[in-house]
Order: sequence, then structure tokens, then C-alpha cells
Amino acid sequence: MEINIDSILADRKEIEEITSDLFDYIDEIKNKLNKQQINFPEAFLFSIQEYFTSSNFNEYKSIFEKYKNLDSVVIIGIGGSNLILSSIYYFLKPHLKKEVFFVDDCDNLTIKESLAFIEDKYLNNQKTGIILISKSGKTLETLISFQIIKNKIKELDKDWNSKILVVTEENSPLAEISKIEGYDLINLSKEISGRFAIFSQANIFILKIIDVDTDKLIKGALEILQEGFLKDIDSNRILLISSAIYSHFLKNNFIYNIFISSPFIKYFGYWYRQLIAESLGKDKKGLVPLVSFFNKDLHSMYQLFASGPGYILTNFIFLKDSVFNQTINNIDFESIKTLEGKKLQEINTIIYASVRESYLKLNLPFYEIVLEKLNEEEIGKIIQFKMIEVIFLARLLKINPFSQEAVEYYKSEIRKNLKI
Repeated sequence: MEINIDSILADRKEIEEITSDLFDYIDEIKNKLNKQQINFPEAFLFSIQEYFTSSNFNEYKSIFEKYKNLDSVVIIGIGGSNLILSSIYYFLKPHLKKEVFFVDDCDNLTIKESLAFIEDKYLNNQKTGIILISKSGKTLETLISFQIIKNKIKELDKDWNSKILVVTEENSPLAEISKIEGYDLINLSKEISGRFAIFSQANIFILKIIDVDTDKLIKGALEILQEGFLKDIDSNRILLISSAIYSHFLKNNFIYNIFISSPFIKYFGYWYRQLIAESLGKDKKGLVPLVSFFNKDLHSMYQLFASGPGYILTNFIFLKDSVFNQTINNIDFESIKTLEGKKLQEINTIIYASVRESYLKLNLPFYEIVLEKLNEEEIGKIIQFKMIEVIFLARLLKINPFSQEAVEYYKSEIRKNLKI
């Protein structure tokens, strides 16, 4: 993972002043770790260091063996519980054998497609499992989706309840029902918000089931974790970027465009958007995260980015890896004859470089992250990088990144109107 911050257009002296507050924050966290405290919010970042020696994982070994042998999996969840798993899955999909269908809504089309997916697997004598994720055990959309999908599995499989794995908080309503129905059950920690729970035991377990090499994923995350708590503005890129983003915020530059080069990074972009929105959108503060995609949004959004309000900060995320590198041959159009024999990845790289050059000429603030390969270490690195970045930004904004109380506003209205 390469990072270029030269064009973020932030004053060095200002950045150094902002960073001093983060130095204090790093000291606070290190002091707590040195005292072997584990009950502070940021402790989850360091829990991955215990991943390889987690004794609880052995408790679920029989469950793991059962689900590991399934041909495909339907994962039902919404928000952080679903987005982070889909981010990693789609990033690694070209290298994974197991097929996964994500149900992240209870709209008619998603449900119809999920039922068709399950039915097709059973018609082809393939084993399919259901993983239901709800931290509270009360998530409305997730429970509705599960109810419909469970009924379909029940029609197709006489041993249907042995194909259901529930991931929820201990003693949640869903946990209690799971015990009654005989579903497999894994507990989620109450202490970590779903969007930050990437490297939790439960998520690592699910990622193992879908064939992700979690050892390499953790290796990448640990590498970034070590960098993230260095008190050196030149060695700690997360420190520098967080401070630079905050300096833009102080000038009322609060629109933040996540500009993504590849569909393999799409769901990562959606998770990162959620991470920013739910963690920082509090007390009338925060960034407004956009997610844009090459090449289509160059033809629909670039006009705004280049000539609209001058307060849009961009994070380009570019993928070098080309899994399917199509060659352009037998060109009919005179205007593109010079592209004969060129690889599609080569052309897209030139398009990206051209857009980057246009930003430089227009003095538009941006920084870039270049991902080398579609592998576990790269996705582990960028996930960890972004979590620390957002936590640092929350410290600078003087808000709690781990809560999301405002979502109760709409949830209470739904419960009232549905009489549930």
C-alpha cells in the first residue's frame, strides 16, 4: 500500500500544531496499555494481537468445520455488520472459492434474488448455510429478511436448522431464540460498534468460513497498527493525513470525496463512508462523505469536483492489480485506432494519472492510496489505516466515535408506526 500526501495542500506548521494534540492522545492510549487496561474504547485496535492465541476460538471448532464444508453462504445483516464482511469478500473474490450472497436490505428485489440463489444451490445439490448477524438481536430489517429466507430453507432442507449460524450479543432476544430453535450461536462483544468490529473474533470466524486467509489479513493490520502509534509526523502517515483532513474541516471544508478506481473496492468505499458518517457526524460536526467511481463518475460528477464549491477534499483509492486484463484488438473506430493491442488496465492507469494531473493543475486538495494487489494483507492494511484515521479525527473534533445515538430518532418512529 502506497500513500501520496503531497497534494493535500495543508500548511506544514498548522499540521504540526494539530498533531501535538494527537501526540497526547497516543500517550494516553500507550499508558493504558502499559498498565494492562483492557476496558477503554480504543483497546479493540490492539485485541488483534491476541487473535492467534484466542482460546475461545476452540469452542467453535465444530461449528467452523461444519460451515467450512458448505458450498455457499447467505449472510444476512445490515450496516457495519454486513459492510465490512462484504468489503473484504468482494476485494478478494477473484481468489475465493466459496460463493457468498449478502442480504443487506429487506426490499423485494434483494429478497427475491436471495431466494433464487438458495433454490438454485439446492437444485444443484450444493450445501448452503445462513449466517444471521445482528448485534442487538433486534434489527428490524435483518429479522424480516431472515424470517422469509428461513422459511425457504425450511421448504428445501429437512435438516434446515443445522444450516443456520447466528452472531449476536450474549443474552440478546435473538440469542435466546437461537437456543430454543437449535441454531449455532456465536457471541458478539457488546463493547465494539459493528463498523469497528472488523477483527473481532466473530468476524474472523466468518471470514475463515468464506476462505479468507485471516492470518495474512491480521498481518497487514498489525503492520499499520505499529505505524499508527508512532509519535513522528514523517513516519506516521495516519497522523499526518488525519491532521491534514482536520485542517480542511477547520476552514469549513467538510465535503470528503472517496474516489475509487475499481469495482473490487466498491464495498470498502461504502464501509469507509459509514465509518466516517456514523463515527464523526455528531454535535453538529463531521465530514460529509461521498463515494465516487472511475470511470462513470468522471462523466457525471467531475464537473462539480473541478468547478463547483472549492471545499471538496478527495481521497483517491487506486488499485494497480488487474485480475482480468483484457486486450483491445480489431478496433473499428478511427478515433481510438492508436489503442490497438493495449491492455485495459494500462488505459485505466493513464486515465487515473490524467485525472490526478488535472487535480494538480486546478490546485484541488487530494491524497491518494495505491493498493498493489488484491490480497488479504492489502485489505487488512487499508481497513486498519482508516479506522485509526477516523479515531484520530474524532479526537481532534472532540467527539466520541464509538456511539451513534441519533439513529434512535428514526428507529423509534418505525417501531411506533409498525406497532412493534
